Amino acid sequence: MASATASHPPLNSRKLLRRAILNRAFALAYACAILALFYHHVKTLLRPATAANAIAALFLLLADVVLAFMWSTTQSFRLYPTRNEEFPENLEKVVGGTGGFPALDVFICTADPYKEPPMGVVNTALSVMAYEYPVEKLSVYVSDDGGSELTLFAFMEAARFAGHWLPFCRERNLVERSPEAYFASSHRDGTEIDKIKMMYESMKMRVEHVVERGKVGEEYIIGDRERRALNMWTDEFTRQNHPAVIEVLLDNNRDRDITGNVMPNLIYLSREKSQNAPHYFKAGALNALLRVSAIMTNAPIILTLDCDMCSNDPKTPHRALCYLADPLIDQSQLGYVQFPQRYQGINKGDIYCGDFKRLFQINPIGMKNGPSYVGTGCFFRRRSLFGPPSAIVQSEIPELSPEHSPNGLIRSERMLALAQNVAGCKYEHNTNWGHKIRVTCGGLLHGLQASMRGMEVGLLPPGEGSVSWGRTDLPHRRPQPDQEMGHWASRGGLLQVQPGHVRNPVHGPPHGPLLCALRVLVHVVHPHHHLCLPPSDCSYQWTLHLPQGMYLYILSFLTLGVQYSILGFKKQKIKNYKEY
Repeated sequence: MASATASHPPLNSRKLLRRAILNRAFALAYACAILALFYHHVKTLLRPATAANAIAALFLLLADVVLAFMWSTTQSFRLYPTRNEEFPENLEKVVGGTGGFPALDVFICTADPYKEPPMGVVNTALSVMAYEYPVEKLSVYVSDDGGSELTLFAFMEAARFAGHWLPFCRERNLVERSPEAYFASSHRDGTEIDKIKMMYESMKMRVEHVVERGKVGEEYIIGDRERRALNMWTDEFTRQNHPAVIEVLLDNNRDRDITGNVMPNLIYLSREKSQNAPHYFKAGALNALLRVSAIMTNAPIILTLDCDMCSNDPKTPHRALCYLADPLIDQSQLGYVQFPQRYQGINKGDIYCGDFKRLFQINPIGMKNGPSYVGTGCFFRRRSLFGPPSAIVQSEIPELSPEHSPNGLIRSERMLALAQNVAGCKYEHNTNWGHKIRVTCGGLLHGLQASMRGMEVGLLPPGEGSVSWGRTDLPHRRPQPDQEMGHWASRGGLLQVQPGHVRNPVHGPPHGPLLCALRVLVHVVHPHHHLCLPPSDCSYQWTLHLPQGMYLYILSFLTLGVQYSILGFKKQKIKNYKEY
């Protein structure tokens, strides 16, 4: 149903998908197959032929109980699948033109110039700097958690190239605004295209040469300002022990592109690190970005991005604002809007499930309260990080409050000194920032806690014919999905999710979505040991763990197998996940 009034055209709508009835019927049939499977296990346990058979049946029963629990928790996502639609063409009419757009801070996180090449991070930044958004309201922050002069040098080069690239995108109304992606997909010739491509290749060559050498040579430094910034990297400056580095590379109050138009703010940040203070990985980096950006720009809307992502829809913020600026939505209750991750370049079969399609695209459309924060591609309301809607948590200094309006130039000594202070490694100690105001982790747990505070979240599926986000570093190899799940478990918050988060008064009133929390919890008890142990045990004991003969319940095995064959066929034949 579209959200509209007599005075305002609709900005978004939601409708139930036609497959909801089929999903419910399939869930009933599948449940019957699982019950038949349990019947087989129980019968084997009650009348085992040998002790080995009993042990095998017990392990299989335990494994199937856990797997059945995992399946049952996902069925809540299938019973009421909906599709959201946005109408960005109505946005300016509702908010009163582009002047009514809120300011936007973009956070890009990187940590290692060798594992995450600086040119990839540069392409991510350029793709969002070229948004069709009021430039004076757009600020891009790059968090370099590796504290590398190589990354800073790459963004010094990017700041110069942006003066040519941003006008080029505007004049040609490009959709693909990541230079690497644009030049890889464009086969058109022209003097202007060749010129901008030569500039990009020249920048790329310099950056990659510096990364290969491991240091920035004097021949690449232009001006005293760059030299002063790079001189901070001394012999005492290490990855785990260094002061905070904040460099304003572009200032929209001063810097202009080649056509004389304003350029967005571009700020480099490497927070202070010490071996005597925990840094909390990506969560710590995001917290430092929140504080530094509050001092400098304090935009009410925040977009978080991984460094291997690129945006190929220049109107992505418009689509997010169809929710974040909708007058018919209680904005105090809306915490964030999450875009699904879409991967590019995966092989046609995707036999290793490298795109995590079920996690990022299929399950969220059945979550009424919205998906969990997945660490990237998310538009946050800054206010949502300061406690529940009913009571704001005050910070120690007024400049960090979400209501604070920064005044003065972002390059002023006072503002930079204050930003240096809040980027310190011990700033969170004995403050609200270490207890009540924070990003708990780089991903899932933070989104769950936002729901616990009583806030709703929204899902924005990609538009027809284009994807809103696409990873540039792709999972081509088999180990990648397992490595990704391990990363999410250790640093993404999966191992931190406990039953207490569902009804813990410390995290807010009991508004938590129980089924969603249980679905998250199953990742903690993912039964790899149950899946691996029974087959090996049966092989060792020379026993069979599948039913023998033409029993009625053998159909359960066929049903469970046919399901995955059908899903695989659908995934190959149907490209748009919203329709199947």
